[in-house]
This record gives sequence, structure tokens and C-alpha cells, in this order.
Amino acid sequence: MMRNNELAEVTINFYGGEPLIEFDLIKECVSYARSLVEGKRVHFNMTTNGTILTDDVVDFLVKNDFSVSISLDGSREEHDRNRKFANGEGSFDIIMANVRSIRSRYPDYDSHVSFMATVNPHIDLECVMEFFSTEEVFSDRSIIYNSVNEAYLNEELSYDQAHYAVRNFEYIKMLFALVGKLDSEYVSRLVFRAKGEIENRLRALSSRMPLPAETHHAGPCLPGIRKLFVRTDGTFFPCERVGEELDYYQIGNLDDGWTLKE
Repeated sequence: MMRNNELAEVTINFYGGEPLIEFDLIKECVSYARSLVEGKRVHFNMTTNGTILTDDVVDFLVKNDFSVSISLDGSREEHDRNRKFANGEGSFDIIMANVRSIRSRYPDYDSHVSFMATVNPHIDLECVMEFFSTEEVFSDRSIIYNSVNEAYLNEELSYDQAHYAVRNFEYIKMLFALVGKLDSEYVSRLVFRAKGEIENRLRALSSRMPLPAETHHAGPCLPGIRKLFVRTDGTFFPCERVGEELDYYQIGNLDDGWTLKE
């Protein structure tokens, strides 16, 4: 709930591919948004692969109070297995150098930087968890754990029992930590995202708010209400989770506005 003296907030997210390939365009978008915003606070987020975080880019992100999520799938071996450059070389060393540079140049910016680890059946989940728990550069930073999205894949993903055993054991440890039976330092930070989800459910169950006269069918998109995804050619989609290559999901564009049908 927003207090009377608080400003409403508009959040603009930059996704890719890799959004920093169009850094000059991002700067134009930020300037344009700030010039139009009136009576609201504008906030910027970016999801990046972390390979183009030059000093100039980082200076701009810090100056404009960006929240940055960096894709990093674990140790060098695990990360470089999937995230390679066109020449076949892995990107781990460049990302880690950039991360350390950010911490060195802007030590107070840590709260704005998070990491996203995408876990697939071919990695050693236990090694990934150990990496994020022992590397000093990740201390006190948010780590988000994601599994590979299985939509539109040609082959079905198959995780072995060892994967689920490690994942479930860490989840149980997290529950013990939440009730004070285990120190949280012994729990992988990859599973603590579930803590927030549990807390959100508890808040929803305890709020006892009356049902509104009108409501939405829920879901992550809520087109035009909570989210809007704009493709590079100006086409509107409900959110970033739908297939932008499919005309079916288009709901308008910058030139014509909304084209939703009754």
C-alpha cells in the first residue's frame, strides 16, 4: 500500500539478448523517460550477461540508480559449458573481472547488484552451490536460482535423482534455518529465494483483505496493468515471458497504440 507522501513508481526493465549492445539507445531511453516522468519515481532494471560492463557503462548505471542482474551459472567449468562467445571461448573470467571491478570502484553499490544462476541437467548443482557460498565476491549479494525453461525445447529435460536430492536437502535446511534450528550460514544462498516466496504467501494468508468488486485472473503478465514488454521494433507484448516471435501475443505498437480486441 502506498502512503500519502510516497510517489508512485514506474519501473523500466532492459532485457536482451544482451541489452548493453545498444548502450547508446539505453542512454537515450533513460533520458527520455526522465524528461516525461511527472509526479512519479522512475526506476531502472537491467538483466545482462556481464561481459560488457565497462567503466563507462558502470558509471552510467550507478549514476542512474540501476538495479542490475548478472547471469552467472556457477564456477568457471559450469558457467563456460553453456555461456560461450562466438569463438568458443568461455565468458566466466571476463564477468568475474567486471564484478570485482564494480565492487572495487563502487563498494556501496552492492545492494543494487544481483546474480542469476540458470541450472540445467548437465551441471553439478552441489558444485554450483559451493561456488556461490565460498567466493568472497558474492558475500551479501542476492543470488537467484532458476531452472531452464522447458517451453519450446526440442528435447525434454531430464534431471537425475542426485540433482533433486541436493536441491531438496538444501530446501529442508532452509526451513530449519527459518525456525531457528540451523544457522543460515550452512544453507546455500541459491535456495533462499524460496524464503521470500513463503513470506509472500504468509502475508497473503494473514492480510484478510476483502475481495474487490473487480479483479484480474492473475498470472505474471497483467497486460497494461502491471507489465508491458516492448520489442525493439516497437511492438507491444503482455510481458517478457511470452514468445515475442509469435504474432498471436501482440497487443499493439508504438505507432498505433493498443490493438486489444473485445
